[in-house]
Amino acid sequence: MEIFETCPPFDARTHRQAATYTDTLELEHQRIRRAWGVEPIPLDELKTARKDAATAKRYEVETGGILVAGTTIRTDRESQGMITGAYGLARDMLTGSVPTAPIDFKGAGGWAEISPSVMVDIGRAVGLHVQACFRAERQLHKAIDAAQDVTAVLAVDIAEGWPG
Repeated sequence: MEIFETCPPFDARTHRQAATYTDTLELEHQRIRRAWGVEPIPLDELKTARKDAATAKRYEVETGGILVAGTTIRTDRESQGMITGAYGLARDMLTGSVPTAPIDFKGAGGWAEISPSVMVDIGRAVGLHVQACFRAERQLHKAIDAAQDVTAVLAVDIAEGWPG
């Protein structure tokens, strides 16, 4: 005998299909109708899911690149590390700790010779961008944690407030 499954419509942002169902024999259709229940998503789970979405958005913005003086600077994790190293070297050059020379750097557009002062500007811009992304994520997490009900959790706009 065939099993015909049904589930009433529900808002997947706030509810989910329950783990329980009711089977009803429908002899006239030669089937069993399995009706799944719907249950609200617990507030703590909803908050966790929204914070996970905010974290994913932070990562997307953080690693999506920035413009510095009209030039696109990559901000993926590998580029952040390379820029941090070059930034430290450039600062040492500017303080006289090491001899000053142009910094050879391979970016999105290929090779470039970058002066130490420009490299410091790029490093600062990337660092400030990354910090702004984490600050925005933290503020969203705080707002989600402070929400007292489902409506308030969903009212936290995780698409707004990002740098760039």
